[in-house]
Amino acid sequence: LEIESLSWQPHIYKRPAAPARNGTLVGGKVFGPALALFLDLPLLRGDENPANGYVAAYQSPWPGGVAFYRSATGSAYELAVNAALPAIMGETLSPLAAAPASRWDWGSVLEVQLYSGQLQSKEKIDVLSGDNRLAIEHAGGLWEVVQFQQAELVGDKRYRLRGFLRGQAGTEAHITGDLPTGARLVVLDDAIAPVELSADQLALDFTWKAGPAPYDLGHRSFRTYQKAFSGLGTKPFAPVHLKAVALANGDIRLDWIRRTRTGGDGWEQVEVPLGEEHEAYEVDILAASGNVVRTLSSSIPSVIYGQVDQISDFGVQQTSLSVVVHQMSAEFGRGHGARAILPVL
Repeated sequence: LEIESLSWQPHIYKRPAAPARNGTLVGGKVFGPALALFLDLPLLRGDENPANGYVAAYQSPWPGGVAFYRSATGSAYELAVNAALPAIMGETLSPLAAAPASRWDWGSVLEVQLYSGQLQSKEKIDVLSGDNRLAIEHAGGLWEVVQFQQAELVGDKRYRLRGFLRGQAGTEAHITGDLPTGARLVVLDDAIAPVELSADQLALDFTWKAGPAPYDLGHRSFRTYQKAFSGLGTKPFAPVHLKAVALANGDIRLDWIRRTRTGGDGWEQVEVPLGEEHEAYEVDILAASGNVVRTLSSSIPSVIYGQVDQISDFGVQQTSLSVVVHQMSAEFGRGHGARAILPVL
């Protein structure tokens, strides 16, 4: 009898053990409403379209962009701009007193709370070259352009700012008084998206919808806004260095120096560029009540207020005058007003 046999090992045919893994449920990101700002800003570089408006947006998590749609009728919306970068936004935690423009303000201190991002101190030369620029909202939705030199971190995204240049880019007229706590602010950097507007679209009250760019404008995360941009970049700056001089015949000559919106940074220029189609001014003569008693027009930075007109307006020849001087724009009309009470020299 002959017997044959084969050996075998059962474990060879068993499924090998795999590493233990914890199951996870991966879901998509859900985006709520974005924080959207609409800003009327002046020319900041000088080469922008002066009619532009600006928008800024912030959201966490960032959806990759916030889309702004607009409509003149409330229907048939069109995409106006996509804010591709999250803006550095926040609010003031302390009041800020009104201060003169065009000079360093070292007496004021402002605490701010950012929602994201960071601030840092810069050298004076860097600030004078355009760094550390904020837009801070005053009453009536007016945005003042402010620069600062020192930023001290005092808490979680909380900063104490010092060394201000107020009312930059001609926005000194927006300093309407002391700035209260809770004012909105936004850093003016590449996250501020320009809204291209033509001259005939200025002052039109558009209906806007803004929300995460991955969704269409019918999504519930979109919010509706009403906003008309004024084209602040087309508005002439207020003149400076006003004075009143008595002439031998009893007339008063009012003089001032104009400013320009564009091309005025060169130190070698004898006179800054005009920046407007034509040079023109309007001068309001004010009564003690603040009412306008006469408006004078001129095509040069000087005008005569005649003795006859003084007596007609006030009854006597004037030894001081309350005036507001405006440079005129063909697009915008009256520019920012330079207001002063002038002794007649």
